[in-house]
Amino acid sequence: MRTLIYIVSITVLTIIVGFLFPWWTIALVAIWIQLLLPLRPGKAFLCGFAGVFLAWSLVALYYDMNNGNILSERMAVLFGLMEGWLMPWVTGLIGGLVGGMSALTLALLRAPRKTA
Repeated sequence: MRTLIYIVSITVLTIIVGFLFPWWTIALVAIWIQLLLPLRPGKAFLCGFAGVFLAWSLVALYYDMNNGNILSERMAVLFGLMEGWLMPWVTGLIGGLVGGMSALTLALLRAPRKTA
């Protein structure tokens, strides 16, 4: 249940913040949620990745459907992809990596240190 709350929180806040601030604020969202709901490093990465991946993919799909797939087709040519329908998922992958790494960074900073 905590994992689902984590992912949904990141997804909703990423969409809201994405409309108001620059793209890199998704890292701050993942860090903030990790501060409020601390998870172990591996789980933090997966949940941060999933939350931002969902948000960016959904927003990219929304815009892609509204413009008749024109932008995704052109970007697919630019990226060397064969199909334009892959672009929202590639967009989500890039955002997901940023969100996952941000949550992982804070989780590792908060993890107890083992001394020799």
